[in-house]
Amino acid sequence: LSGDYGTAYAIGKLHAYIQHAMTSPKISNMMASTIAVIPHSSGNVTTNADPRLQQVGVTALDATFASLLRHNVGRVVVVGHFPNDLQQAQEAFGMIQRFNTANRTYTQQLLGKLVVVYTDAFFQLRRKGAYKFNLPVGSLLDFQGAWKGNLSQERQNEWLGANQ
Repeated sequence: LSGDYGTAYAIGKLHAYIQHAMTSPKISNMMASTIAVIPHSSGNVTTNADPRLQQVGVTALDATFASLLRHNVGRVVVVGHFPNDLQQAQEAFGMIQRFNTANRTYTQQLLGKLVVVYTDAFFQLRRKGAYKFNLPVGSLLDFQGAWKGNLSQERQNEWLGANQ
């Protein structure tokens, strides 16, 4: 994705995919009880970071949402750690709304499935004297804790919804 042309091309392709996914009928109801967990990290990107990289990250996250929602996944939980993670997830939610302005009811149903869990769910692994942080492993461990009832009721509701 070097240069403005490469970034614009990639974002254009992702937008075309999102538009197709949001206007196509749902594929089935088989995944309606599925919870999708998306560990998303901006890598602690500062506000001085290349805005093209941030835009690609937001658009890729939005394309992921569109695909999961088209497959009628029951709940989509985005797990972040850094402040920019939350901001990017919210931007991606906004993009979903903009792509589906024709059918507000459908959009609200979709947005009801999207949840951001802002957490410190980093899994720390000690390797060769240094700590490595792993957001995907930490996310799954946190989700497992919610599933088993080992988290506070508030945290369980974030992961599983209030009507688990």
